[in-house]
Amino acid sequence: MDLWRMRFELVVIVFFITTCRVSSISTEPPDTTEVTSSQDIDILSLRLQKCHCDGDHVLDGSVCKAKSNVIKILELPEQKELMFNTSEFSSLHVEEVVCVNSHIYSVVKFASEIILFSGQLILVINNKIYKEYCIEHVSHNGDTYWEAHICLPPPSVPKCCPRGHYLASDDSCLPDNSSLVLPSLQVGNVSVQWIDVNRTVDATCEGGSVVRRLNLSAGEGSLVLSDPKTLLTWKTSSDSHTEQEYCVDMEIDTKNNDTYYIAKFCYLDVRLHHQVTCSNNTCVRKCCEKNSIVDARMCLEAQPGEKWEPTFHVMQNRTSALA
Repeated sequence: MDLWRMRFELVVIVFFITTCRVSSISTEPPDTTEVTSSQDIDILSLRLQKCHCDGDHVLDGSVCKAKSNVIKILELPEQKELMFNTSEFSSLHVEEVVCVNSHIYSVVKFASEIILFSGQLILVINNKIYKEYCIEHVSHNGDTYWEAHICLPPPSVPKCCPRGHYLASDDSCLPDNSSLVLPSLQVGNVSVQWIDVNRTVDATCEGGSVVRRLNLSAGEGSLVLSDPKTLLTWKTSSDSHTEQEYCVDMEIDTKNNDTYYIAKFCYLDVRLHHQVTCSNNTCVRKCCEKNSIVDARMCLEAQPGEKWEPTFHVMQNRTSALA
């Protein structure tokens, strides 16, 4: 589903705001927020999906406490804001989300990212649509916020070695005959079990780039869930880097009987490459690749009229005249 098309077609956008008071079940004063009659919109037909507590409760630790919550609805295209108490939802479903098919259970904070489309409340986080989810209003150390429980697809991480093989310290691939129990792989803040996939993409470098290895188990790099693929991020003393093309595999330390994950990718040290290439040549160091231009903080492909080639002028005669 095209998210932007959906935004143009959507009828209303739903998001939650809450009051700041925390009171006991028996003494909480009524919410003074002006609300709209449910006759103005068919709010009763919508299904509110909570994880643990009723619509007018907040989760404090492991206890559900009564708290008046207000739902704010922005009706488009009239740009009309409507307010409703969450208790007005006659269809309230309280159940924790269950992840299947190797999907990863994840808890994320969210704000105004629930959309009403075709009569269904859909969660949108980072421009990705989730139809299977639940939400919860949480109170923690005096702070209240909404969180969503979602199921993320298993990370798409290619192996460096063929299936049933592991990575040796010399970058060769050795068959695994020991039926090793694979350690968990850290993806963002989520620890997931490695899925032995058939997709094998070893790091084959050219054009001056060399293979770089990062020990993920030692924190030299990290994997970040993204759509459509999982990204590899790492840092140097001065820069942060993101790699889209890489592979990961388990390396076995036979001396210490230990296992850890290694990420391999092709890395071009542009500073070193410039020094080597231009040591005996006249060079111009561009910020972007050849036939590319800078647009804000990005490098974009240049149009035919925007391509630039440097022109060098010999100043020998002028130098002789000045001498």
